[in-house]
Amino acid sequence: MSTRSLIARKTAGGFEAVYCHSDGYTEHVLPVLTKHYATDAAVDELIGLGDMSSLGKPYEDDQHRAPPSPSELFATEEALIARAAKCWAEYIYVFIDGRWFYRKTSEGEWRVKSL
Repeated sequence: MSTRSLIARKTAGGFEAVYCHSDGYTEHVLPVLTKHYATDAAVDELIGLGDMSSLGKPYEDDQHRAPPSPSELFATEEALIARAAKCWAEYIYVFIDGRWFYRKTSEGEWRVKSL
């Protein structure tokens, strides 16, 4: 069974996010995000991949799967959380001012992972 997540960054207009289908649990994602995606440029590259099968690995184009969807924009935190719930994402990770914040979709408290 997959642990789905949303990977996002804060923008001037809200949030930009992509869906990640597998391995979205914090024990896997947080070390990868903080080691490999700790700058705005690295996060831009990650979000630019579009929806992913697992962190940093875009879906492979084949005859059984549509091409990856590009990132989605959300005006509010509530809209981001609603999207996570709709796609059954268990976790949400957001890059804000050089730090990764995360939460379980079903819980109301954001936590920060310091670099």
